[in-house]
Amino acid sequence: WWLAPSHDVRMTAMNVVLVCGISTVLFNANPLMRYDGYFILSDLLDTANLREEARRGLRLILVSPLARWTRFGKRVWAMAGYHLASKLYRISISIAIATFVLQWAAGWGLWRIAMVIVAFGAVRYAMSGVQSLFRMVHGSGGWTGVPGGRRVGLAICFCIVGAQCLWRGWNRRIQQRFIVSLPGQVSGHSDLGPV
Repeated sequence: WWLAPSHDVRMTAMNVVLVCGISTVLFNANPLMRYDGYFILSDLLDTANLREEARRGLRLILVSPLARWTRFGKRVWAMAGYHLASKLYRISISIAIATFVLQWAAGWGLWRIAMVIVAFGAVRYAMSGVQSLFRMVHGSGGWTGVPGGRRVGLAICFCIVGAQCLWRGWNRRIQQRFIVSLPGQVSGHSDLGPV
């Protein structure tokens, strides 16, 4: 592409190479998704199913009494950290994809259809989380044998964290300041509306 006669052609070709080449390699090398990096890390850690072992590590920490936490090796803690990082990464990628779809659809005038699709996906994901929370509170499935107080305490903690995430997102949007300037009018600052 360096031999192209136009600067615009060179820059476009360079962007295509970067997007299709280097970013693809970086995305595939990420061990938080089930691509090449995940399987490389699985081989390095000598585990057949990294995601399942990481899920079990986090669950072991959550259901074990605090006195046993000192007995866990570095691998259990590392797997629990990996599971949390992987979960947060997948959520952030889902949010980025939803944002892209909404912006793309708005450009075509299809934002209502895109909003319904994104809302359906968000509700579906939220409902699976609520079902897991109910299984935890009732002590069914993998939560059998875990003391009731611990299950309820964990459920309350998860609800508080979820509410904080939602509240901080709304709170940040409500408290942004802006300036209203109209020709022949006095400008003012406002937190919730024009002056």
